[in-house]
Formats: sequence, structure tokens, C-alpha cells
Amino acid sequence: MYKIFFNTLIQLIAIFLTIKYFIFDNISEEKLSLILSPYVVLLFLFLVLLKFLISYLFYQILNTISGKDIPFFNTSEIFLFGGVINQLIPGLGYVFKYYKLRSNAGITISSFTVSQGIWSLKSFSAYIFLALLCGFIYIHSFDFLYSFLLLFLFITLALTFFYSRKYLLKFIKEKSLMINRLNNLLNELKKIKEIIKYNFKKFIFIFLGFIILSLLECIAFYIGLIIFGADMSFMTSNYIYILSSLSSVIILINYLGFFELILLAAASIIAPNFNDMLIFGISYRIINTSALIFTAVSSSILVFILKKRANLKN
Repeated sequence: MYKIFFNTLIQLIAIFLTIKYFIFDNISEEKLSLILSPYVVLLFLFLVLLKFLISYLFYQILNTISGKDIPFFNTSEIFLFGGVINQLIPGLGYVFKYYKLRSNAGITISSFTVSQGIWSLKSFSAYIFLALLCGFIYIHSFDFLYSFLLLFLFITLALTFFYSRKYLLKFIKEKSLMINRLNNLLNELKKIKEIIKYNFKKFIFIFLGFIILSLLECIAFYIGLIIFGADMSFMTSNYIYILSSLSSVIILINYLGFFELILLAAASIIAPNFNDMLIFGISYRIINTSALIFTAVSSSILVFILKKRANLKN
């Protein structure tokens, strides 16, 4: 409980400082150039489509693992609102998603945990793949020292992830031993393992979906930079976004302002001539979060409409 209050306090302070920075402290056209641009609507709509794609990938994984046929917009509503809650209190959104899926669709904790784990792992793997691809292309035209620093950072992040697995597995095992019906849980996990083997090809296509999603996210980030007026190549913006995303995923911190600081650090190495990454990062976060909230609310409205239609037919 103390941790929840602490996280909430940090988020409220960060939100207050962001509002103060943009509204009360020397409002300038530079600060608001992205948010007030007439082209921001196109970026917003593009991000809304990405949110639906993100929830669709989770929907495919969850239905495959659980063996249930949960309607897409129901899953999307719960998944996206969980994302909104995670923006405010990191980690609490996962609890929300599990309890809503359990009460609405009878999803077990093992099915949800495995589905969420596969979603996170495939997302992380897609970023790794794009990082390697972009790095291979980018390194030929990059200064040797900067290339070495980037490779060192990437290898460090990758090793941190792989070596932390045993501690994560140990933690899961210790928590699992606290469950009274451990045998039932283990039997269910065995069934899930067989489901994954049987649907291996489907999970390959889902992984390709994650690669496409990650690439589209890079495109959205680049579009935002262009609207902001940044003079940066598509490959450079990709590398900044991918490295920042990988770092935030590994560290497992999603506080408002933290990802923006990672962006600033990455930009200072990759594009040292661009001095406004923090301003852009906060503006982009506002638009991205607004798109997330809009998509979640839209899913709720669609669920309500579909329920009304179903009741009228009956």
C-alpha cells in the first residue's frame, strides 16, 4: 500500500511540474510547436490505430492461451484502460487487467500471466530485432567512438535482461509455492505449454505483428519529430526511440518524465546537435497518452453499443 501511495505521489508531482513547465513558465511557441501544430491530428489518429493494433495482438495471444473466444473490443477496453492506469501508477494496471478479465471472461491467473508475459517478451524481442537491424545499417556511417558506446550500451542491456531471468524465475517459483492449489496451477501451465506448441506457427505470425508494430511506432515518433521541426534522419530517430524503449522496458519504470530523460540521454549521444529532445519527449508523451485514453474510451463505447444491439436482437 505504501508503494502505491509513493508511486502516486511521484506521478502527481511529475504531472504538476509538466503542467507548470508548459503553461505557467514562459510559454513559448517552441514548447507548444508539436501540440499546437495543425498536423498533430494526423499523428493523433495514427497513434490511435497503433493502440488498437497493440490491443489486437494481446487479444490474439490471450484467446489462444485461454482457449476462450473473448470479443475483441471487450479485451481492448480492459487492456487499454490497464495501460492508462499504468501511466498513473506503474504496475497497478496489470492487477486491473487480471481482475477485470477474470470477472468478465473467467480468465485464470496462469492464462493471464502467460499471455502478458508472451506479449511483453515478443514486444521486447521485436525491439531487439529492430535495434540489431538499425544498428547494422547505421553503424557504417557513424563515428567509431559513438558506435562503440552504442554497442556497449546495447550489450549491457541485453545481458542485464538475460541474467535477470534466473532471478525472475526464482521469484515466480517462490510466489507459486505460496499458492494453495499448486498442483492445479502446474497442470494448467502444462496445458498452456501444449497450446503454445500446437499454435507455434500462429505465435510466429504474432511476432511478425510485433515487428510491424514496433516499426510503426518508430514511424510515429519520426512523424512527431518532423512536425516538431527537428532536422533528423529517419534512421537516427529510429535508433533513439528503440534504445530508449529497450532501456525503459528493462528498467521497468514508466514514470512520467523518466522515458523522456532516457530519450534525452540517447539523443545526446546519437544526435548531439538536437537540443530540444526533452521538450519534444514531453509533448509526444501528452499526445500518446491522449491517444491511449481516447482509444480506451472508444472501446468502451463500442462495447456498450454492441451490447445494446445484442439485447435488441434477443
